[in-house]
Amino acid sequence: DIYTLGFVFMELWFSAILLEEGGGDGDGGATNSQGVDQSTLQRLYEDVFDYDLVKLRTFCIEEPRWDYGVELLNADESSGWELLGLMLAARTVGVQEAGMVDVRSTRRKGGR
Repeated sequence: DIYTLGFVFMELWFSAILLEEGGGDGDGGATNSQGVDQSTLQRLYEDVFDYDLVKLRTFCIEEPRWDYGVELLNADESSGWELLGLMLAARTVGVQEAGMVDVRSTRRKGGR
């Protein structure tokens, strides 16, 4: 379903960013200790941040190894985050309950 695809999207996105930046085990592959899997992202979103995309986004912003990925998701008025929010809102009645109304208000430290 689209909801689960949102977590797949995040896992692929942040894993690709780590590979692009040379993160991983030294032979071009990302290790589990540096990457993040969709079940971890889903647990964070559902259990830790209580289905609040703004809180999950803030967590991602604070993770130094995801700087480039967050920067790209923030591009074009946070289009990447908006897409992710719409995907995660697929199981809710409306986008507002998924925190999409406020997701663009969260900015990276330093004004980015």
